[in-house]
Amino acid sequence: MDHFRSHFPALSRQQNGKAIIFADNASTTLKPQSVINSVNYFYTHLCSNVHRGENTLTQEASELYEKVRIRLADFLNASPDEIIFVKNATEGINLAAHLAGLTQDSHVLNSIFEHHSNFLPWFQRAKVELVNPLRNGDFHPDTFQEKINSQTKLLAISHVSNITGELFPVDSLIQLAKKNNLLTLVDASQSISHFPINVKELGCDFLVFSGHKIFGPSGVGVLFARKEVLERATPWMVGGGMVDWVEESGFAPRSGPAKFEAGTPNIEGVLGLGSALAFVQEVGWSAIQEHNEKLALHFWELLRKNSFISIHRLRKDCPTNPIFSITLNGLSGNEVVTLLCNRHNIMARYGAHCAEPLMRYWKLPGTVRFSMQVYNTVEEVSLIADALESMTRFFL
Repeated sequence: MDHFRSHFPALSRQQNGKAIIFADNASTTLKPQSVINSVNYFYTHLCSNVHRGENTLTQEASELYEKVRIRLADFLNASPDEIIFVKNATEGINLAAHLAGLTQDSHVLNSIFEHHSNFLPWFQRAKVELVNPLRNGDFHPDTFQEKINSQTKLLAISHVSNITGELFPVDSLIQLAKKNNLLTLVDASQSISHFPINVKELGCDFLVFSGHKIFGPSGVGVLFARKEVLERATPWMVGGGMVDWVEESGFAPRSGPAKFEAGTPNIEGVLGLGSALAFVQEVGWSAIQEHNEKLALHFWELLRKNSFISIHRLRKDCPTNPIFSITLNGLSGNEVVTLLCNRHNIMARYGAHCAEPLMRYWKLPGTVRFSMQVYNTVEEVSLIADALESMTRFFL
């Protein structure tokens, strides 16, 4: 583990003479040195635009850029011409809303658990209905079926909750949508770094994630869109790089992903994302899943021993993804995260986590969220639990 952690230079950061514990990975992940090197390599040796010229630097940059698209296609079991580079999942969902051809009369189904980024783009363009879970905490397809009407065009659902780490039943919901001729979008922002995703097996029309959620740079994201959807869609933004020809009277857009990638892209971010994917594949999914499940189970057992802690989630079982939202009875969330940071060097987060409808549903102002990744250790999880225990002894 020490050797593995050495790949992440941010983990060497110290505060008060001690190493920090980074437990805010649902917000963003740390970057391995290989990703940092990729970004540096671009600026040091290439620093050229892509798909715009015949000089050596442009050709090399373009080749590396498109190799990442191919790697992404392999990573998701998609075709390269179904991979669109965007700046983040938010932009990807906004683009998907355009590609879906929604109007103000369209009806979109969401769950109450959605991140604002998987709610507001639909809300801006259509009528959105948020589906609540059943009393036992499940999102049963029947609860969505009851909401479908003649105007329903799309179902959008998170793969994994950024609040609780729970896996939602996207497979059965996609099957339900297909039976009702609905388009589907999966927000994979929280699942992309925890387990492999196969878009062909899922059968979704769209899938999005941000690169910074999977050890990559900020400012780059991915939208997978089925080829059939892309072929019939019009450009959503026009400019350089997305046209075959331009005349005074009009223009002809390029085909494939290029039609939706106007302007100079985040080239260094794409190259860094490619290195992040290579890093994940080198570590291996089995090792990542095994380690994260170990972290989740250990933290779950420790949290349940503290009678002052309330764990907020749908179901009563332990999540396999180490994301937990809690409240510490008697202390405000701001107090908790401030004490954790200043006294224990633990970086966590308090707030609504871009999910205000869910917080209203739970009747909470917010939660303290701990989210671990493959570079976190069992010892760190124990230290977090000890810090929470010390707060209850001292303040409550």
